[in-house]
Amino acid sequence: MSTAWAQGVSGYVRTPEQEVLPFATIYVQELATGTTSNANGYFEIKLTPGTYHLVFHYLGYAKHEQTVTVGQDFQSLEVVLKPQAMLLQEYTHKARGENPAYTIMRKAIAKAGYHRLLVQQYQARVYIKGSGKLTGIPFYAKSMMKKEGVEENKVYLVESISDLSFEQPNTYKETVLSVQSNEIDSDQSVSPMQYVQSSFYEEKVVEAVSPLSPKAFSYYKFELIGSFYDNGREVNKIKVIPRNRGEGVFEGVIYINEDLWNIHSLKLSTSQKGFKINMDQIYAPVKENAWMPVSYTFDVSGSILGFDLEGAYVAALSNYKVELNPDLNIPLTVVDEKVEKAPPALPGRKEELDMGFLSDTTLFNANSKVTRRQLRKSIRKYEKEVVALEKQDTIGDVIEENRTLIIDSLARKKDAEFWATMRPVPLSEVEQKSYQVKDSLIIQKAVADTTKTTGKNGKPKRVRKYYPERVVTGGTFNLNKKNSLSFEPFLKGLAYNTVEGFNGRMEMTYRHKDPWHTTIKPTIRYGISSEEFYGTVLASFQKNTLFLKREWEVEAGRYIYQINEENPIPFWLNSFISLVYERNFAKVYEKDFVRGKLNYSFNDQWTGLFHAAWEERNELFNTNFYSLFDWEKRVYSPNRPLNDLLANTGFATNRASKIGFQLAYEPIVRYKKYNGFKTKIEDISPVIKMNYEKGINSLLGSSINYDFLEFSLEGKKRNVGRLLHYYAGIGGFLNNRNMSFVDYKHFYGNQTYLFFVNKIDKFRLLDYYRMSTNGYYAQVHVNQQFRRLVFTNVAALRVMGIHEDLYLNHLHTNNNGYFSEVGYAIDGIWRLFRVEVTAGFRDGRYETWGFRAGMTKSLEFN
Repeated sequence: MSTAWAQGVSGYVRTPEQEVLPFATIYVQELATGTTSNANGYFEIKLTPGTYHLVFHYLGYAKHEQTVTVGQDFQSLEVVLKPQAMLLQEYTHKARGENPAYTIMRKAIAKAGYHRLLVQQYQARVYIKGSGKLTGIPFYAKSMMKKEGVEENKVYLVESISDLSFEQPNTYKETVLSVQSNEIDSDQSVSPMQYVQSSFYEEKVVEAVSPLSPKAFSYYKFELIGSFYDNGREVNKIKVIPRNRGEGVFEGVIYINEDLWNIHSLKLSTSQKGFKINMDQIYAPVKENAWMPVSYTFDVSGSILGFDLEGAYVAALSNYKVELNPDLNIPLTVVDEKVEKAPPALPGRKEELDMGFLSDTTLFNANSKVTRRQLRKSIRKYEKEVVALEKQDTIGDVIEENRTLIIDSLARKKDAEFWATMRPVPLSEVEQKSYQVKDSLIIQKAVADTTKTTGKNGKPKRVRKYYPERVVTGGTFNLNKKNSLSFEPFLKGLAYNTVEGFNGRMEMTYRHKDPWHTTIKPTIRYGISSEEFYGTVLASFQKNTLFLKREWEVEAGRYIYQINEENPIPFWLNSFISLVYERNFAKVYEKDFVRGKLNYSFNDQWTGLFHAAWEERNELFNTNFYSLFDWEKRVYSPNRPLNDLLANTGFATNRASKIGFQLAYEPIVRYKKYNGFKTKIEDISPVIKMNYEKGINSLLGSSINYDFLEFSLEGKKRNVGRLLHYYAGIGGFLNNRNMSFVDYKHFYGNQTYLFFVNKIDKFRLLDYYRMSTNGYYAQVHVNQQFRRLVFTNVAALRVMGIHEDLYLNHLHTNNNGYFSEVGYAIDGIWRLFRVEVTAGFRDGRYETWGFRAGMTKSLEFN
């Protein structure tokens, strides 16, 4: 221990039965500093000589306050916390049969915006300690995990000390001073900082509805358990009961200070993606009427694919420096007009309106009464007139979130003396041993590294810089800071189709940075049965500035493509279906081509895509009919798609010259900043697109002649546990004088039992090319995710992250009728999988049905 901190207080926090209280909060009033006891109830606070007032707090127990005088040594304390006695009083309310908790929560909710804006800025020191372990490893992974050094019930520990600052309306800056782990070369961990930087006065806390949200009564019921007095102020204990348990809501207890109507402390739990999260927060008055969190504890547990995980975190905030908003730092009495007599409205005075607050002058008179409605209305206008302007940057863009993370260059090099001095929460015996094990492993590793790098003669061994086998196994060579070379794994390129037979693909990518991001990607492919080589070379050049994004792309070569070049069936899946089920759904053709493309962002609302191509297209035919199993009455189909319009979709060799463009517009744009880099927040605005393509007759031997125009609208609307995803498209050929089947408008069909929902405009049961058209069409796709529907009425399934969906897909063409399908899905099974059942209708008549299975729609899969 550093001699600079050779004094302070230490001891244990226990119950009257002498049971330790882990992670009890200890607050030093003179320093506006909080810390906690460790897992064994032991605490140690380093203080300079002087007199201090300590407050010990543990949820469910009465607060204990004690004044201590610190000399030149550590003073030992034995703190006993008694169970909190609750006062159960008689309440009289006009609202019939209403629990008194509702009046308390209505006032707290009305004042939430006030408390959220009260602190103009603050600074604090944050200590976070996290530990995690695998409590169960499935049998299929035990040997692999053992090789990686991962063991059941082995504790993985990480600590960090940071300086955190906040400034209204949404600017956070975290400077990591030090971080360490009990693992060698590892200091990465899931951090609860997202909760530390969130506020329960916001409408949502990490995607869950806060009990103080204006919409809280739609999601929660409340019950008053009782109250107690803390320093002469009554504190109400409110039970938070979700109307529907599951993801996106909390349950537990929240403590509300009477008259202030702010948070005293809370003990709540929620779930995210099937993981249970329990959290405790203790608040303390750090300045006047401003109460801030001084300690957090988190417990996380869950299971995924047979892996059982547990994690525990503690965060202690200290050295608060707070500046209050002068517009709001005025005591107010909130009246619940539903059960109390509302004060008379007073006319506004010009000098008070000019202050930028709002119409109701009662807000500017200390201790005046204001109704919930008046307060909410005033806060909303204040946010609209003042806060909204503060969210805008110098060019008027709205910044919803502005975060900066700085890691000190010496953060990972601080020694044990630094940690002994700065760590506010003592290590438990188990945690101390884990660091001792790490130290011994570091020594063993150093010896092993010396052996590896030193020959028998004591001279350094030559260290391999390149690994030629990566050309086959895949990997990346970093040539220097600006240049890299990577190879796709050869096995990933192995496939089978009836045109080429077994085939292989190899892909290399060269990347160069600064000033343009340049990518050159040659690809070669060979089919064993067709005895044909194919190859392409792609070159792209990208340069982004603050206001402009540009990407040029040029590609040329001869290659095989699906007739629908959006690849409705992945080649790996077609290989599996062909070899196992003797079905060849992928229909391919050969193309010699040169194409160019420009992606151009005029701004973050308008983007453009401009493209031009010359192609020579050749029809291909089956050359191989191999399958692992010979299915009775099943043979491979010709490499010509079936289409209801055309009896023969084959085509002669032809050339095509094409140009086109696509414009996309997003009416609503919001941003977030991270380390000064501004990025657009996705999925908050619908996207409107216009797409035009022209086939030019007689240019460079082109024999095609068509004009295609398309409009589409796609958007998402989110709510707690609900997601509406919609897409509508309409378009067609203004001119179709001369076209090959390759040029038709194709739709995203599916004929396999596997289905991936990474695109909304997909059909489950539609044949891949059955309704391809050279006329006009319209399609609509709607997917509604429900929080409760059938099986999700069972709360345990909602907690596991299970969702249910209903979806509708409809396609109409002017020359081919229409096709519709409706379906039901269970999504998030083991947090990875999705199953569906769909019914299909042709021209209004039932036609077919089928099951589909795939990855959950929260995962992108291509």
